[in-house]
Amino acid sequence: MQKIIFNKTNIESLETPLKRSRVYSTEIEGLFCETFKSGIKTFRVQYKLNNLKYTFTIGRYPSIHPSFAISKAKEVKRLVAEGENPQLAKSENRKEPTFRDYYLREYIPLKISTYEDHKDVEAYFDNDTSPQNIYRIRYSNKVGKGLETLVQNYNSTLRSHSFCNKRMVDISPLDIQKLFLDIPKKQTANQLMRQLRNVFEFYNPSNNPVKLALKKYIKLHTSNERTRKATEQELMRLGNALNKIESGFLMDNGFYYQPQKTQAIIIRVCLYEGLRPNEIYSMKWEEIKGSRYQTLSKMGLIETELTSQTLKELEKLNRNTDYVFEGRKLNTHIKSIRKTWHKACELADITDLELYDLRKTFSSKATQIFGVFNSSKLTNHKSSKVVEKHYSHLDSGETKEKKDQIAERFNNLLNGGGKVINLG
Repeated sequence: MQKIIFNKTNIESLETPLKRSRVYSTEIEGLFCETFKSGIKTFRVQYKLNNLKYTFTIGRYPSIHPSFAISKAKEVKRLVAEGENPQLAKSENRKEPTFRDYYLREYIPLKISTYEDHKDVEAYFDNDTSPQNIYRIRYSNKVGKGLETLVQNYNSTLRSHSFCNKRMVDISPLDIQKLFLDIPKKQTANQLMRQLRNVFEFYNPSNNPVKLALKKYIKLHTSNERTRKATEQELMRLGNALNKIESGFLMDNGFYYQPQKTQAIIIRVCLYEGLRPNEIYSMKWEEIKGSRYQTLSKMGLIETELTSQTLKELEKLNRNTDYVFEGRKLNTHIKSIRKTWHKACELADITDLELYDLRKTFSSKATQIFGVFNSSKLTNHKSSKVVEKHYSHLDSGETKEKKDQIAERFNNLLNGGGKVINLG
């Protein structure tokens, strides 16, 4: 009986045998790695209960790491010592839902129930069975940003990953690690880990593979807070660019740029209101009563007073549908103005500015004039700490100006309290 220390190096160095062979662990009695002629390596553990022998299959390498095999074998031994049969428990686990089924049938309905305004909303699998749409989740009605993010992350990342087909009880920290490493965008990977941690917390708080993965195998990506906002000079150039986009113009290549009035209005409203672009895209005429606008946000139901400048912009639009900014299809709204925004930035000679940065621009200016607390109210944030952390940064020029004002006051005090006049 050959015994080795179970680690990655030793397991990988096992040669493919002519017939299947076993090597046993030096740490856990009964734990072995079985190597087949095909090269497959599987971790199993043997135990006795009521004078009967059982073999519990833990899983294949490299999906199962040797360290996880050891911890799982210890758990099996513990259950046996308590008089339980892990093999029978494993059979029961086969009745457990897969991640896909649990996510759709239990987790999302649970999250929907936390929103009072979403009582009639249901989630369902799309009937389209084409490869690009199979198992895609849809909502029966429009939902807020928070719920929409749950479905977007599932449809774009989880749906096509092998992780989604596993039973909830079979998902290990290493499955979480593999998923994390397979996501190219750092921000999405971090967001998905936080979301999945919440999913497993609802399912079984005592055995949360995401928490274990974050402790042992995963370190969330570090991300720098985005503090970009438009300068006064950039806004002046942007205003000229929007006028051209709204009326249309002849481009340098000889083609005529068709007027994009609606998109130009959306950009102006983003700056005038400090709202999130999605809150503006989905505006309905019935939600606007005089100057008061009421809408469903990711923070819940919000109410805000629209500025006079915004109301003047909206007067330019026709009321053909329920939506203020109607889409191409009947009774839909615009969902993105990316191309128009990029064109406006190109005409204004602006780089590295996103449409969402107009919200930061509004918040920063509001903070300078009215303070952080009032700024948070104007941008419909429930906490002024969010505004202080993410939206109201001062750039280097503004910081110097503020410090110069303070230093000037101190200078006056140091020189007798009056304003110093240079007579020379």
